[in-house]
Amino acid sequence: MNKTLRYTVGVPLGYMAYRALMKAYSLQPKPRMREGVQQIMRLPGGDLLVPVFHPGNNGSRSRSFEDQKGDWQRVRLALDGKDELPGSV
Repeated sequence: MNKTLRYTVGVPLGYMAYRALMKAYSLQPKPRMREGVQQIMRLPGGDLLVPVFHPGNNGSRSRSFEDQKGDWQRVRLALDGKDELPGSV
């Protein structure tokens, strides 16, 4: 049996990218990025959305380095195809 797997993880960097991706899927973004990074979403079609703060200067001032490392660990779990992800909806 020939089986093709498709597994896509979208990682918007910062609020503007997060908001644009959400609107592209006709979904309501959280009003603040601090709330957006709290959840991993399964988008229509099965793709995952794992929002993170922008790693630039503004994002670094808004989110501690330790919190940003945790965000990227969640991205790693999503890329590894883990079924149960912290903060999944």
